[in-house]
Amino acid sequence: MRCLAMAQAWKDRGGFAHFACAELPDTLRRRLAEESFTVHSLTTQCGTTADAEVTSRLAREVGAEWIVVDGYCFNRAFQSVLHASGRKVLVLDDNGETGPWGCDAILNQNTHASTIDYGDRLDGCTLLRGSRYALLRREFQPALRDHFPARDQADGLRLLILMGGSDAENITCQLLSILKKLQSGIHSARVICGGANSHLAELETSASALGFPCEVICNVSDMTPHFRWANAALTAAGSTCWELCAFRVPFLPFAIVPNQNAIARSFGGIPWESETAAAAVTDWIKKMKSSMFEISIPDVDAKGADRVCSFLQSVASFSDVDGNRYDLRLADEQDAELLFEWANDPTVRKQSFQTESITWQTHCTWMASGDPGRTIYICERESEPVGSVRFESVSGNEALANIQMGADWRGKRLAAPLISAASQMYSSQHANCTIVAKIKPDNSASSRAFEKAGYTISKTTSDPLNLTYIYTDAIV
Repeated sequence: MRCLAMAQAWKDRGGFAHFACAELPDTLRRRLAEESFTVHSLTTQCGTTADAEVTSRLAREVGAEWIVVDGYCFNRAFQSVLHASGRKVLVLDDNGETGPWGCDAILNQNTHASTIDYGDRLDGCTLLRGSRYALLRREFQPALRDHFPARDQADGLRLLILMGGSDAENITCQLLSILKKLQSGIHSARVICGGANSHLAELETSASALGFPCEVICNVSDMTPHFRWANAALTAAGSTCWELCAFRVPFLPFAIVPNQNAIARSFGGIPWESETAAAAVTDWIKKMKSSMFEISIPDVDAKGADRVCSFLQSVASFSDVDGNRYDLRLADEQDAELLFEWANDPTVRKQSFQTESITWQTHCTWMASGDPGRTIYICERESEPVGSVRFESVSGNEALANIQMGADWRGKRLAAPLISAASQMYSSQHANCTIVAKIKPDNSASSRAFEKAGYTISKTTSDPLNLTYIYTDAIV
């Protein structure tokens, strides 16, 4: 489903996405067909050299710019064949298990991503790490723009149970047996299962025997109403965790297979063991019923897939003297706190023409205004924010450039290449626009950075309070 989220975001940007699969459940195949995605069925053994060669040939035939790889069998040898074909390769990862890496970028949306050592990878390989890149499908976007009321639990828990599309071990039925023994605390429940679940009849029998209403719902195409209904959930530790976070639904995750262990732990869950599950579920429901129990849910919006596509499409980048790669992306609402922190840094305020501190309310109003004449690029190294360059349109054909560097990244000779990369990107998208920078005369560091980035001091301005630089290295 996370590949579907990426394909939807890519399509929304005017692109085309193809799916190449060795195995694909019929329900998902129909879903892809309904959304007009082309599915190519592969007969080669998954993860082999032959599989990589067939995939590379298919990518050339359809004109793909990127190949997105999602699966634990796709190791470095497989990635290297794809990379050697001239296509860029993005690997979706959870636990670092398919390294070492032969790709152009690695995406790990999990909260534990920062603890994984991705050192053994190609030069220039970019890391996209953390929940800002959580891949949520298009169907969730309208609902997540709404305000969610507090999750009222006065009448008991409205419990959502999601143990995967097939649930081969029939863990859902085991959970229902545990819930049957609980005498209070649950108002009602919904079991969501996929078309590949072979235990449907048993599930319906178990659900009807509970002491509270429980629906068994199969082949759900839109989970939004179910997430909005629930105030608690029991789930397998997969991508559904991020969907529950986005809808602010507290949940207890279980690692059904070993590669889900780290994800489950990061959300306070445990590996599934029938001997210990009853105590874990009983204790968790008891805590959920307590008004003193504080719930911590990571903030997740529905823009992760779009952020990934922003990286894949026309992303600007540069390298430092040691060969480390830095990537530029467009800022969005989730950067408000970061930009506020940088803007109110004492060094930044001292060198600004308006030296007063900026209030949070003023900053939020400024961010929310969505001024079409404003473009902000955030620079990151392996998903860690480094600095920003902002361009503000001050007239029909002139834009004012401004740079802010994070305190930990100053003095590393990054300002000039950052200004240069951002200015080239902006000028390529704004034909016939003159970019200027106004700098205080005593701010020699900024003056040197803009000069190295291709700006020339203006000979026609005579304002003693600022120096005006004009960008002269624009690509025509």
